[in-house]
Amino acid sequence: DHRTAVTRPGDPAGIKPRSHAKPGALEGFDDRHELEAVDVDGVAATTIGTILWAIAFVILLSFRGRLEAAGHGQWIWICLAGAGLGLWGIAYCRHRRASLTRTHRARKH
Repeated sequence: DHRTAVTRPGDPAGIKPRSHAKPGALEGFDDRHELEAVDVDGVAATTIGTILWAIAFVILLSFRGRLEAAGHGQWIWICLAGAGLGLWGIAYCRHRRASLTRTHRARKH
C-alpha cells in the first residue's frame, strides 16, 4: 500500500488510520504539541453572510413575479429574514468581541 499509516497511543492494534500524504511526508511529525485555537470573534464572517443575504434579496426581488408563479415566492422573504437576523448577529458579535476585549485587558492588569 502506498499510503503511510500512523498509529497513535490508544489506537486499537489492528486499526490504523489512513493518510493520503505522500510516503515519508509524516516523518518527524510530532503530535504532542497542542494546537492553539484560532482567535475569531465572528464579526467578519457574520458581516459577509449578512451582505450575501441582502444581495440575494435584491436579486430575487427583481424576479418576484417568476418566483411566485413557480411557487417559490418565499425565497425572497427567507433572504430578507437572513439579512435581518444577520444584522442582529453582527450586533451580538460586536458586543461579544467588546466583552472579550475587556476581559482580556482585565486579566493582563
